[in-house]
Amino acid sequence: MPTEASDPLQEPEMAGNDILEQYIVDRTTQNHTPTMLEAIQFYHVVHLEACRKFKAREAKELALHKWIASTVDPSLHSSTLETIRTETGRRQVTLREITKKLKDSFSPGLMVLKAETSTMYKDILDEARWASTSPDKWMEKWNTIYQKALRHDINEIKGANAIHDFIQAVGTKFEPTWAEAKKVKLVEYNNDIPVNFTLKSVRVVHCCASVISPGG
Repeated sequence: MPTEASDPLQEPEMAGNDILEQYIVDRTTQNHTPTMLEAIQFYHVVHLEACRKFKAREAKELALHKWIASTVDPSLHSSTLETIRTETGRRQVTLREITKKLKDSFSPGLMVLKAETSTMYKDILDEARWASTSPDKWMEKWNTIYQKALRHDINEIKGANAIHDFIQAVGTKFEPTWAEAKKVKLVEYNNDIPVNFTLKSVRVVHCCASVISPGG
């Protein structure tokens, strides 16, 4: 199960002996008993993928933390962090914790709503990569959050990066062929993206493609 955005980030650890030995037990057949080396190699690959996802999420959260720090009054930001650390008993402060605490501090400022919306938007993009996510339900949920993002004018829905993030999310599991074609388009445009090639236009084209060729 994916880690909730409100949970502190924890760097993945390599599987211990108990897990490695269980791997051997689970995969032992009449004709083959896996070696400890096979178990280590299997979990090495699993660990590398977990580390990749951890680094990506860590970078994303760091960027949002920096954005909040740059837009909040320094004294308020500092006191909010210390309050959360005292309440939780840990040094690390999650995005959900700081946005909620800031929202409670001055009921509710535009800046806090923007930060909260940014977190929600990034969460919904991540959700597209989950194995249990329904494409149709995800699209409805994404559209709801996108409309909120439009109202609060967040940077995550602007420019080439926003288009790339949407394409990447949709392409991971739902429609890889469609996504690859759009990625090629982005590369062709380079930094000279036409005014009509926006996140909204890509979203509309994606919806039409889904109706014509579901899951393709």
